[in-house]
Amino acid sequence: LRALTTDFSNKNITMLKLAENDNTLIAGVEGTLYFLDVSTGKFGDVTRQITGLPGSPVDISIRK
Repeated sequence: LRALTTDFSNKNITMLKLAENDNTLIAGVEGTLYFLDVSTGKFGDVTRQITGLPGSPVDISIRK
């Protein structure tokens, strides 16, 4: 096990979800969703970030 390289600004993580491709971990903290690359050799580098969400996310649904 290794710690993620992403800094969540000392906010509590309220959601962790593994995306369908198994290479992306989605973390939710107060007001923000982080999409993290956890593929082989990566340790949670931010690939995408959605800010300005009200409250603390507990689940998401991704439309295709």
